[in-house]
Amino acid sequence: MKIHVRICQLRIAILCTFIFMVFMPAAASAQTITLLETPIKIIPLESITEQGNLVPLRSVADSLGAVIVWDVETDQAAIKRGKQQFILKLNKQNAFVNGKSYIMSEKAKIIDGQMMVPIDVFQAAFGGPFTWDKSRGLLISDKDTDSLAAHFIALLRQDQADLAYAMLGLQLKKSLTVKDLDSWWNTTNGQVNPVKIADISHETNMTNTDVVLTYQDEEDTVLSNRYRIRFDQLGKIVDFRVVSLTGK
Repeated sequence: MKIHVRICQLRIAILCTFIFMVFMPAAASAQTITLLETPIKIIPLESITEQGNLVPLRSVADSLGAVIVWDVETDQAAIKRGKQQFILKLNKQNAFVNGKSYIMSEKAKIIDGQMMVPIDVFQAAFGGPFTWDKSRGLLISDKDTDSLAAHFIALLRQDQADLAYAMLGLQLKKSLTVKDLDSWWNTTNGQVNPVKIADISHETNMTNTDVVLTYQDEEDTVLSNRYRIRFDQLGKIVDFRVVSLTGK
């Protein structure tokens, strides 16, 4: 009888463990950050291809801190972010990514007045991984801190400190307000206008990743101040500051 009871108890324990494992909440997947939650006008959702592969070139480039240089005569666009770039032509599937030939998954085309390009070309040039969600826009992994840092500065440049503030970690939010962040940005830059990224570098240790962004102004002059953005392992910003070219 005692043996029978123990066997029953063991069966019940195994069954409870199985139920717990089946119905327990799934582990959190890699965090993603919605980049296009901004007033930037994007292509109507119904115009996006069913595969969600074509994305609006201007909006995505702006969100990732890249600039677009157009050649009207050849219908060619060069999209640059620091030392990374890709070059493509309208209605062509061939592109050049960081100096090498690249075949995009689809041709670049104009839809509803906006140039649309395959998202894979951004990934090939800038890293990622990036995905496109019809309801939320461009999503980026929390591991791509280069793009997150570029986006953080892009939001501040666009006077969207509230969205930049959402990228901060909890502890930093406790010591800063949206107004503080906006004030820091305006006070730091003064008359300087960081227009385009000249260089991106990063260092990673056991707990944090520091991304340093160097910018140029409208005259292509490299600015003396750089932006150092520190991320935790969840892709949240835990510190940000300006450092000079000669110091840290």
